[in-house]
Amino acid sequence: MRIHVEGTVRDSFKHEFHCGSYGPWSGRRPWQKVLGKISDKYLTYGQMTGADTTPYNAVEGLALSIPAPVPSLNSVTGAASGLRPEIRDCQWWLEQLINQLIERQVLHADALKILEENPEQYC
Repeated sequence: MRIHVEGTVRDSFKHEFHCGSYGPWSGRRPWQKVLGKISDKYLTYGQMTGADTTPYNAVEGLALSIPAPVPSLNSVTGAASGLRPEIRDCQWWLEQLINQLIERQVLHADALKILEENPEQYC
């Protein structure tokens, strides 16, 4: 299972759930790790191939409860505040989700250590 948000910090992101085979590793997603084991009581499967945005289980429902990041870069043509914006991207969102799963005791806290291994800007 892969749960993530897809998009860019310039345009925004959208939720996506992938179950079953979701293709080979690619240059876009060169880093994939297992963050832990989730009990079957939290998992019910819906669509078995392809991308979907319908939550079929508690984990996907929680993922949808965390808003996908909106554009977080200052526009070149717009008025800038002079402050560096907080970049909210897929990695930021994934950390929010993992923290929620740990808080609800769905994932072990070691998942955050594994996430820290993720090279910056890969999601």
